[in-house]
Amino acid sequence: MAMFLIHLKSCDLTKLQKQGQFWHIFFASGGVLISQDEADTWTSHLPISLDTDWKSLDPKESVYKVLGGWQGPSPVTIDKVLVCSAWRPSIAIAQRFALDSLRVFLVGDAAHQNIPTG
Repeated sequence: MAMFLIHLKSCDLTKLQKQGQFWHIFFASGGVLISQDEADTWTSHLPISLDTDWKSLDPKESVYKVLGGWQGPSPVTIDKVLVCSAWRPSIAIAQRFALDSLRVFLVGDAAHQNIPTG
């Protein structure tokens, strides 16, 4: 499985926040919507198969799919698509945090990898 990420601007809060204000919503269909600034910047994550050519996907239609879940697309007004990309979920952590010489240490974000959905 991979995820199609769409970073966008939308002021359509009536539809985007119809369930109330939020930071992250994880839909039963596997999609995710993240409020980046509690105003008009959002990130949508749509599950796709590994062999999907994500560059051929329509970003707006993909956001509609995330929002609609299993009930079908749920259109919103998208003011601007900022960026699109694909990523594969994986979580990793360093096996060691220091060299034997104790001169090199891994700390913070250098010591682990998290998926973009948090």
